[in-house]
Amino acid sequence: MKPGDEELVRRALSGDVDSFGELVRRYRGAVQGLAYHMTGSFEDAEDIAQEVFITAYLKLSQLRDPDRFASWLRRITVNCCKMWMRGRRESVPLEEVDEELLGTVPSPAEEIEREEMRRLLAEALSQLPEGNRLVITLYYLTGLSYRDIARFLDVPLSTVEGRMHRAKRQLKGRLMRLIEEGLRKERLSDEFIRRVLDEAMKRAREARGRWAGEEFIRSCREAMEAAGKLGDVGAQVELLLMLGEARSTWLGEPEKGVEDYESALKLARKRGDKGREAEVLKALFIAHCRRGEYSEMRRRAEEALKLFSELGDRENEALTRAALDLADMLPGMWRPGQPGGYVMAVFPVQLADEGYVFLDPKSVRNYSWGCPSRCAALVHLLRPRRFLKPSPKVGETWEDRITRRPDGLSWGIEEGDELIARSVVESDDDLVLTPAGRFERCLRVRTVITPPNVGVATEFRTRSYCGTRLTWFAPGVGLVKLRHEDQNGMTWVVHLVEHAGSGGEGYFPLSIGRMWRYRWTKDHSPEEMFEDVCRVVSCCGNTFYISSATVGVKGRGGALSYLEGIAELERESGDLAGEAAILRWIAWISKERGIDCYERLIEIYKALGDEPRLIDARWLLKEAREGLSDEDKVRWREEKLRLARKIGDRRKIMEALGALAKEHLLRGEYERAAELYRKAADIAAEGGDAYLSASYTSLSETAREMIGSPPSRRCFYIRGVGCLIEREGGLYSKGSDRSSIGERPSGSEGTPMTDLFWYEPFSGAELLSQEVGSSLYDGWNIGIAVNGSVTGDHMKVGSVLVSKDERVEVPAGEFEGCALIETTISASGEEKELVPEIERIRGYYAGVKRAWFAPGVGLVRLLYQHKNGRVTDIQLVEHQVKELGEDYLPMALGNRWRYRWKDEESGRVFEDLLVVASQKGNRWYIAFVTRATAAVDR
Repeated sequence: MKPGDEELVRRALSGDVDSFGELVRRYRGAVQGLAYHMTGSFEDAEDIAQEVFITAYLKLSQLRDPDRFASWLRRITVNCCKMWMRGRRESVPLEEVDEELLGTVPSPAEEIEREEMRRLLAEALSQLPEGNRLVITLYYLTGLSYRDIARFLDVPLSTVEGRMHRAKRQLKGRLMRLIEEGLRKERLSDEFIRRVLDEAMKRAREARGRWAGEEFIRSCREAMEAAGKLGDVGAQVELLLMLGEARSTWLGEPEKGVEDYESALKLARKRGDKGREAEVLKALFIAHCRRGEYSEMRRRAEEALKLFSELGDRENEALTRAALDLADMLPGMWRPGQPGGYVMAVFPVQLADEGYVFLDPKSVRNYSWGCPSRCAALVHLLRPRRFLKPSPKVGETWEDRITRRPDGLSWGIEEGDELIARSVVESDDDLVLTPAGRFERCLRVRTVITPPNVGVATEFRTRSYCGTRLTWFAPGVGLVKLRHEDQNGMTWVVHLVEHAGSGGEGYFPLSIGRMWRYRWTKDHSPEEMFEDVCRVVSCCGNTFYISSATVGVKGRGGALSYLEGIAELERESGDLAGEAAILRWIAWISKERGIDCYERLIEIYKALGDEPRLIDARWLLKEAREGLSDEDKVRWREEKLRLARKIGDRRKIMEALGALAKEHLLRGEYERAAELYRKAADIAAEGGDAYLSASYTSLSETAREMIGSPPSRRCFYIRGVGCLIEREGGLYSKGSDRSSIGERPSGSEGTPMTDLFWYEPFSGAELLSQEVGSSLYDGWNIGIAVNGSVTGDHMKVGSVLVSKDERVEVPAGEFEGCALIETTISASGEEKELVPEIERIRGYYAGVKRAWFAPGVGLVRLLYQHKNGRVTDIQLVEHQVKELGEDYLPMALGNRWRYRWKDEESGRVFEDLLVVASQKGNRWYIAFVTRATAAVDR
């Protein structure tokens, strides 16, 4: 005996993916017939039926009486038809469902007269009264019994029987046969369920893209139902993978994510689909790694490795080999919640006629401080993609171009930039000593990376790839050392600490099974240590797949002893520049070693003829021995400025001006500091460095603000740069960075959002050029270091342009015709337990934010209702904007806005100054200064 509607509804609500499919199969004809009856079009009826069943599934939990599913479905169909005829094709809210059986039947649409059979069918049906026509349509189109039709229409059985009798009596002979044959030909096939599945999966992907968690899960359930009914195991596995990935990451439900993956694994194995099984196993070992479950990670990775090897999937085979290395490295080094992180990656290397060339890498990473600019050893070689000639000879040169091509392992250069890499083989007889041993007859390659004009790149990210890179390759071993000094003044040094394997030829042997272990640290933050195990896992033709397993640890002990050992090895190798780089880091970490380090650095810089660094070393030695007075610090910076002017290096002049300005700022000489920062900003602008020009502008404006209100225990400053990108659709907020001067509020004393840009005032600004009602979705990450560890949360962000006719009154005046953008911010995993400090921060970020923009003025008010019950009301107090039209966010150099707001918890009053400081291409850089003043002295 077949289960009734009530039983099927209850099963569907409990998660039975087949039961709702049976309801679709049972009533698809009835829904189609009613839709055809109302629209006069079989094409529209089929589309409407798809919408009806998707809506019914999403709203199934709101059906109060499961036994009345048929009549409930009919009401949804009626309303959906009405909405369709009004041009609305979205899902149907139940509160709009019409309680009447039928509305006014529209006249047949001219568009349905495409086929002669349909035309004749429509003419025959039109001879019947409305009630009779509907019943006979449902009967022959669905194959339902009279009783089932009565249940669907929610009318007595006798009514259906009477209408059928009258219809058959009126339609005799040829017309009856025409209707019976014509309607049976229009019955929906299983392909209809396929289209429901495709549409539901599409909606699930769209919901995922909008970070719409509940909608995403509902859409996945609907798609799973359709896939289950069709027996499409592949689609079910794909949907479970989507669910698992979402729950493991942005939905903040990692346990449920693993459950989804396990369900997908059972389905894939039941089907015997080795490819799907391997993909699910990969998702599982990645999920276990994120959770610090390294034993389970290893078990699943071993299973996946075997499958990927059998399938010949070389890329994923290498990625999985990296996961197994991480399973060995991570225990005892790093766990979730601690500073640092890991990367598993695969680097395909092609041995071509022109040399060794990297193809696009693939990676999975998890770093608590974001993605470092070089988070795997081979990333240091990645640009340019060709890093070595096949049989290099001393004196041989080659040239390559670097374009943007970002990847998940490193920053891409700024859009529109292009770099030239010029390489030369300088020696094949170098001695290199590393922790891995002594290597003789090493090849040394110098690669100089610059913009095409051989100058200094204008953007920070692009400058990080520029500079001079030296690489040493030992014959029969491979890369043993690398040093890169970029145009931001950063130095990276990578050393080989272990290697294994044999076979292969040349300076980069690619024999299967070969292993290299590298270690390096980061300039300006040498306590960040990275270790990477690389292996040649497989090859396909002339392409070799190298696995890469990197662990980055921040603040881990042993950095000093490691660096001291490296410094000694560099000294024995005779690499003075390499020794100097390491000594600078040792002096940074250990003040006790400072005197010895600086004495040796003076010797090295004299030998190298590096006069700018020689000046620094002499002053730093004096500081280490006896300390420096304020006058000493000024003289130091003035000496650097004189040298830069003597050399005629404009960028060095700019840097020296900035350093000298900082000393005057710290001495309280604010006017002098503002003047010097302004000169540095002008030089940066002349050189095309828009970001740095804006940064110096913010410093200059900060110094001027301090003239009347110097920093103190009651007053602190934050200054920084925000960026807006101008696109065809409007202005897009690119984010901001900042630094502080003076004492900042912390902990429970005040809000963690201590300047205007923390509130993302321009998120959703691209909506300003769109129609009212337009929306967009985004995501933010928040995090903080607590008790030596870093943790955080992901926030879902949805913005809507509510109005363009608002009236706003603020201290700066009264503004008409304002645009209002309303943004809702919520945590991805609301139930996820977080440390108290992160919970406090989440309470400030989550909530509803309303931003008003006045035409020709810009942002005039931002009202933020935080989830923790507090309210922030930021209002414009004055502005100086050039008259350029009625733009809601007018961008012109020199435009200025000043805002004021109060943190109710701490009593601090915040005042923000924003200045449009510079522009490059479609990017506008806004310098900002925030002054926070305490209500009472604490």
